Amino acid sequence: MLFADDIVLIDETWDRVNARLEVWRQTLESKGFKLSRTKTEYLGCKFSDALEEADMEVRLATQIIPKKESFKYLGSVIQGSGDIDDDVTHRIGVAWMKWRNASGVLCDKKIPPRLKGKFYRVVVRPALLYGAECWPVKNSHVQKMQVAEMRMLRWMCGHTRSDKIRNEVIREKVGVASVVDKLREARLRWFGHVKRRCEDAPVRRCEGLVVEGTRRGRGRPKKYWGEFLSVIPIALCCFAFHFSHCSIEATVSSVDYSLSFLLDGGFDVLELRVFRKQPLYLHEVVASGDHDMCVPFTGSEKWTRSLGYPIVDKWRPWYVNEQVAGYIQGYDNNLIFITIKGAGHTVPEYKPREAMAFYSRWLEGKNI
Repeated sequence: MLFADDIVLIDETWDRVNARLEVWRQTLESKGFKLSRTKTEYLGCKFSDALEEADMEVRLATQIIPKKESFKYLGSVIQGSGDIDDDVTHRIGVAWMKWRNASGVLCDKKIPPRLKGKFYRVVVRPALLYGAECWPVKNSHVQKMQVAEMRMLRWMCGHTRSDKIRNEVIREKVGVASVVDKLREARLRWFGHVKRRCEDAPVRRCEGLVVEGTRRGRGRPKKYWGEFLSVIPIALCCFAFHFSHCSIEATVSSVDYSLSFLLDGGFDVLELRVFRKQPLYLHEVVASGDHDMCVPFTGSEKWTRSLGYPIVDKWRPWYVNEQVAGYIQGYDNNLIFITIKGAGHTVPEYKPREAMAFYSRWLEGKNI
């Protein structure tokens, strides 16, 4: 083996970094390896004001290691200031490179747009969102990614901005969700991965990391990664599912929220509850298609009524475009049971307009 790259040494003080680097150099040379003096670099993340610039010097034997403002490690660009501007720009460039390599497929007029969208989701989007789980993104970062993605999607469909076609129409045509939703998905997926680790894991110790000696600069302070999770809206939605001979019970807890769910195949029940350790005003909705032959809506209604909440809004129709879209019954504690007229087991597949209507009204706190 001639080269072994992508190796990083991390420590909190410069003296300890120098000591580790010297041990690493001696160990490699004792095994017949050589540590490159021209390619070795260091990056200083100045989180604390207690460190002085004069102390920032890293040496490899007698040679001074050059300092860099950013460092590329495993495909991600790490900046000493803690920003992600360079990393976002780099990911957009990599996504465009993947898109150009696959342009023979993505720009072929003989291929259906939906198939192009699937190809885009498999090839291009993973390159765009690589490492996005830990990004403390700003609105400017999201805007740059949205602009880049929409240029790719419009190009795939053979349109330009001068055609004056809305972004939603383009996304619907190729079947690609918004990059904002995918960023939120990735962030929550990483959050669950972190919470499933044991308390003494390094990734969990970073949660309680306290930086001393910092001074707040001018303007709005930067957001931490954990603060982005707290702004994700909590939406509680209960549906009835069918599982054959299956029973699962689990609880996931965090600093602010506790999520528990129970799947019981014998009773065709999915029970989902979210608790916040501080008071939080929640709405719950149980939705069911009245033509559902897998889990009839009468069973979902009986299960909802078995919770014992008083009825505060008796059966009444609800409307979409002045047409009856189903019926609704309200219970105490902000619980709603709603049926969608003519819908089967997967309501959005059968009645997408009605599903979007009641879900949007529910999220906005309006009367359905």
